[in-house]
Amino acid sequence: MAVAELRGQSGQENPKIQYPPIDGVKINGASPFWSHGDGASERLSEAYALLTMLRGAHDVCEAVQPEFADAFDNVRHEIQGKALEGIATLIALAQYHLDCAGAEREQRRAHHG
Repeated sequence: MAVAELRGQSGQENPKIQYPPIDGVKINGASPFWSHGDGASERLSEAYALLTMLRGAHDVCEAVQPEFADAFDNVRHEIQGKALEGIATLIALAQYHLDCAGAEREQRRAHHG
């Protein structure tokens, strides 16, 4: 889209790209800078699902013979740390969504009495 805009503006002296407003940015379907209150539930559900999968993989590796668990046991600690950071990010994003929804409710309450 930006390339097409630049090509269309190529005859202008200083073409400017119009970026979407920050609250319109979406990452994997989520609006990290604003989202409805349900966005928090969705992010928490995603984090829970990821933790459930990690726990399941850990449990399976504990129950099988060591040679079968190698693929999981040999995952570098850095990768495991990044996975946990990703889950923490989902939880933090959910908290941010809850904070935004709460602030919006308070603002409506203040305006409407």
